[in-house]
Amino acid sequence: MLNHDHLGSSGLPGRWANREHFVVLETGFGAGNGFLKTWAAWRADPRRCRTLHYIAIDAHPPEAVELRHAFRDGESAALATRLFDSWPALTPNLHRLEFEDGRVQLLLVVDDLRNGLRELVAEVDAFFFEEPPSAPQGVVWQPRLCKRLARLAAPDATLSSRSSDAQFAEGLRAAGFAVTATPAGANTAATTIGRFAPGFIPSRPPARHPVSSSTRGTTEGAARRHALILGAGLAGCATASALADQGWAVTLVDRHPTPAAEASGNAAGVFHGVVHAHDGHHARFNRAAALEAGRIYRQMLAATPNTDTDVATDVVAGSASGSVGSVDGLLRLGSKLVDLASMEIVLAELRLPAGFVQAVGATQASKLAGIPLADAAWLYPTGGWMRPTWLATTWLERASDACTFIGGVEVDSIRKIDDEWAVLDRQGKTIASSTKLVLANAGGAQHLLDGLTGRTIDWPLQQVRGQSSRVALRAGLGAPPLMPLSGAGYVLPAIDGCMEFGATAQPNDDCPAVRASDHHENAARLARLSPSFDTVQGLPPGGFDGRTAWRCVSADRLPLLGAVPHAWAGGGGGDWDQPRFVPRRPGLYLFTALGSRGITWTPLGAAVLAAMMTGAPIPLEASLVDAIDPARFLSRANRRKAAADQAGTG
Repeated sequence: MLNHDHLGSSGLPGRWANREHFVVLETGFGAGNGFLKTWAAWRADPRRCRTLHYIAIDAHPPEAVELRHAFRDGESAALATRLFDSWPALTPNLHRLEFEDGRVQLLLVVDDLRNGLRELVAEVDAFFFEEPPSAPQGVVWQPRLCKRLARLAAPDATLSSRSSDAQFAEGLRAAGFAVTATPAGANTAATTIGRFAPGFIPSRPPARHPVSSSTRGTTEGAARRHALILGAGLAGCATASALADQGWAVTLVDRHPTPAAEASGNAAGVFHGVVHAHDGHHARFNRAAALEAGRIYRQMLAATPNTDTDVATDVVAGSASGSVGSVDGLLRLGSKLVDLASMEIVLAELRLPAGFVQAVGATQASKLAGIPLADAAWLYPTGGWMRPTWLATTWLERASDACTFIGGVEVDSIRKIDDEWAVLDRQGKTIASSTKLVLANAGGAQHLLDGLTGRTIDWPLQQVRGQSSRVALRAGLGAPPLMPLSGAGYVLPAIDGCMEFGATAQPNDDCPAVRASDHHENAARLARLSPSFDTVQGLPPGGFDGRTAWRCVSADRLPLLGAVPHAWAGGGGGDWDQPRFVPRRPGLYLFTALGSRGITWTPLGAAVLAAMMTGAPIPLEASLVDAIDPARFLSRANRRKAAADQAGTG
């Protein structure tokens, strides 16, 4: 193929000069040469944008071994090595890879072009287009393709294509692009060059309003890049770090004097994906979240002095003392599938690679765990366990001077004053304010939104009491596992001479006491994971230690993440059938209902929320953004009402 310079045709590097961020979308990743060339141009430009976002859609991107063996020269060879070292397990997901301390981000969309474009939530500044795909089964679909490009285009977005296809050019013109198409010459490639200049710009759904690219990098935009976050648990601390990475200042407020003092203060917890044969929203979101968690936690552990990410538990000594976490695998027991062969069939049908999950028989699982296990299990190679207090503290350290922590203050209400959201104490005094407010204070968000509206909102949330247990290791008690086990309960490898396990789940229970009956319930769960834990059930009440905390859980067991619906903040009802169409209160966001999966969900959730607030591409499929949208319950109620009304008139 004759060479065509996408960078030059798109006016780069000049167009990204001094911008806050710049977004490129390439249709087809190939061996990564387009990304590597753009990355190299960004590195060489002293006036480069602060953050380069590069999106690549490819149904069949290269495996790691193919990427390693692709020919490179010059600077591309060094950058290609860094790309290879970060290459993910290629599950059918959106995969976020970070380079240059997060200032170059690759969003790899493992999907075909039509669905990949449909699932993107982004505002694109430059499209690098390969040959337009052939119409499936003789259907002409280029006009629909071009409309999807227009839906993603930022004002004055450019398009550069290695094609002069007349139908493609006409579709682009109809979608609002000014287009020049040039056939191939003796020494030149065929090209289509376009600029997005529509006669009118269609309105975006309320939940899809990014920051306009026209204000990126301006003095006004920089002055307003500040957010106020309420709640210094995992969600709040991770969001503070994610916003600081985007160049924002953050004020973090909590009623406790130190971060992670409530549910995020548990000694440790596990993280892993989920496999469901139907691969619905729960499985897909948990998979995306687990992959991001494994990537982020491995980076955090590697950057921490005196932290060994491959700590081998010494069962005799009984401790991996001082360890803060591990990304070296987790076994999930209790599969509903009847045998190993059935599990392997599901993995093949879902195209889930071994780098994400494997089905292992009881013998192999027992060897990996170092204790006898009776059944087959799912092995998540990048799953593991973490100390949540360490995560919260580390995220705040990463945010550094960009984050101001205000602890030990009780927020009684929130109020919109002019164009800012203020959090107030019981005397009505303003504690802090900002144009953007994130409620990351678990169930406490309900009280604040009820107070804002002046009425009690029928929230789909529930507070669930959980008690974890801990026993000191000693002779005759049974060995802890070599890697975390999860199923009806969970148990961790030895930490500081103890074995952590649990946890109970009791809704509508406000008892703060650590109860002996709950310890024995946890011990019974432990024994169901492996017969080697039978002796724990016989311990007297004084043989256990533990902690009680409350988890905030949604009715559908997914988080509430995104802009607050107007109907939950003083607005009226509507007939919206999809959550993205529900009107919002500008600048007011939720990040809550993490349940027992806070360690798994927090890194991805923080990245998604930060992208929503800053206008960066959202690293999650649009259908999953809808699945975790706080407005989803309003849309479901509207759909049920519409169905009932139709049935009544039928």
